[in-house]
Amino acid sequence: MCAVILTGQLVPGVECPALQTDEGETIALSHIPGTFAFGDRVTVTGSGYGGSMSCQQEVLLVTTVEAAE
Repeated sequence: MCAVILTGQLVPGVECPALQTDEGETIALSHIPGTFAFGDRVTVTGSGYGGSMSCQQEVLLVTTVEAAE
C-alpha cells in the first residue's frame, strides 16, 4: 500500500477532524495528535483510506502529522 501525503489546514469536520488541502479538497482524518489544533497548517501522512464507524464516512488513516510551512 502506498502512503498518502497531503498538506493543508486542519479544520473541524462533521464527526471527525479534517484537512482542507491546498487544492481545496476536504479530507476526513482518523485522528490528529493533541499537539495540533484546528487552523494549524500541517502535512499529514496516511496509510490509505478506510471506513470509520465513529466518523460515519471514509477517512485517511493517519500515521504521522507534522507542522508545515
